[in-house]
Amino acid sequence: MRYPIVESLKQQRDRERFLIPLKRHAPWRVALAHPNTYHVGMSNLGLQAAYRVWNEEPDFLCERFFLPTAAQQVAYVQSRTPLLTVESQRPVDEFDVVAFSISFELDYVWLVRMLRMAHLPVYWAERVEGHPLVVVGGPCAWMNPLPMAPYVDVFALGDAELLIPVLDEALRNYRARADRLAFLASQPGFYVPAVHGTDPAVLKAKVLRPRFVSARAAIDPPYSCILTPDTEFGNTFLVEIMRGCVHWCRFCWIGYNHSLRFASAERFLEIVRTHAPADATVGILGGSPTDHPEFRTMLRALVEAGRPVTVSSLRIDTLDEELLTLLRRAGKRSVTMAPETGSDELRRVVRKPLTNDDLFRAVEAIARLGFQSVKLYYIIGFPTETWDHLRETVEGLRRLSAIAQRYSPHLVIRPSFNCLIPKPGTPFQYAAMEPEDVLTEKINYLKRELNRLPYVHATFMSPLYAYYQAILSLGDASVSALVEAIEAQDGAWRDVVRRRLADYADLLFRERRAYAFPHEFITVGFRPGFLEEEYRKALAEAPAVV
Repeated sequence: MRYPIVESLKQQRDRERFLIPLKRHAPWRVALAHPNTYHVGMSNLGLQAAYRVWNEEPDFLCERFFLPTAAQQVAYVQSRTPLLTVESQRPVDEFDVVAFSISFELDYVWLVRMLRMAHLPVYWAERVEGHPLVVVGGPCAWMNPLPMAPYVDVFALGDAELLIPVLDEALRNYRARADRLAFLASQPGFYVPAVHGTDPAVLKAKVLRPRFVSARAAIDPPYSCILTPDTEFGNTFLVEIMRGCVHWCRFCWIGYNHSLRFASAERFLEIVRTHAPADATVGILGGSPTDHPEFRTMLRALVEAGRPVTVSSLRIDTLDEELLTLLRRAGKRSVTMAPETGSDELRRVVRKPLTNDDLFRAVEAIARLGFQSVKLYYIIGFPTETWDHLRETVEGLRRLSAIAQRYSPHLVIRPSFNCLIPKPGTPFQYAAMEPEDVLTEKINYLKRELNRLPYVHATFMSPLYAYYQAILSLGDASVSALVEAIEAQDGAWRDVVRRRLADYADLLFRERRAYAFPHEFITVGFRPGFLEEEYRKALAEAPAVV
């Protein structure tokens, strides 16, 4: 029976606080999803931003749907119920547009699962008149859309506030499915596989550019329009204060693929005053929030207003006692930073301009001010990395352990070690990943050494998990076969990736110089060869081995 599913969705909706009017009717209807569970999806500000933009259009109504939990999926299948939206419990396949905001490659599996559960044809080639347009936006849409290309009618490349009005125009002005697709394919910022194709050899002759709000314009910051206790950031009002990043770390996609734009402090504070509930924590998001020229002005105003604040990862070399004191007064008990490595030499290779002394000074101030936790992100497997670099990382964490022991016995140092995942559109897209036995040896060394350190609790990414993500990051449309094999196993990826790893050995384990990347038809405007030149510069930063 459908009744328990409907009641569960109603209860979920009733626990939400809508900060914009909840619409009931409109000529055009959009079902919007983040391809994961409600708990994960409602933590995604991109989803909430698109939801607000669509619902501000007078003739459009936007509702949300999510991946049901494993137990809920059984109920859907047993009752033959198609996926339903949270707001009205309507079947998703009755909407004009089914849109996904995707920011993580491993969610491609759930995109396929959700299309199946919505009783929609999984492949765009099998959809006909009467089927909704399946649209994907978010960072993955223009990082490398090809692994999703067999499933998606339209990819929106860039900022939602610029692209959604064009999608709306396609629905208003064209009735036939083919005409809508042809119109969108002719517009800047859209990739339509049925029109542009999916073969990298054909796409190489095309150049598509994402559309961004001008770098000369201040962004109107996206912000939460729905609060819920059932999510990662329960009762937190999220606001994005910047896009892009002032730093161009050679492994990081954000700096190379977003034009840098800031929200003004005046507009940010106006949004908080006008829309944030009085009892909500204010969550400040951005590529590197403490690099915002007015960050301290914003934070000071929130502290003086008595607002609790949380901030995404903080730039180590911007943290002084004044800023940390403000964060402590704002209610923060933990700080997240990304040293990436314990070697100043290797940081020059990856273009991360900070030093171990910067980290030691920051953590000493954090300890003295009574913070309870420091989360530190590290990456292993960088080009030119040596065992000496890993030993420097261990020595640095030994120093941090001593700082905690001296200044704050309640402070926990939480290093998290990821393996390098070459990202499209970055200089390190050319870098080979290290073999599993090499990465495993490095991880075991770090575990052995760090387990001896008091106040240090380390976690580690498995190499196989990194390979899985890299395949989806760098692959072409043929990678969809891996996605579907994992979806058929209900998302249990480990055995599937292990069995097929040899099929992707060339993609993963060989340096990719002079390689024709499948995603290269999407460009943000770098001159040809720029990223490879940056990769060569990185290798040149490493000292010669004699």
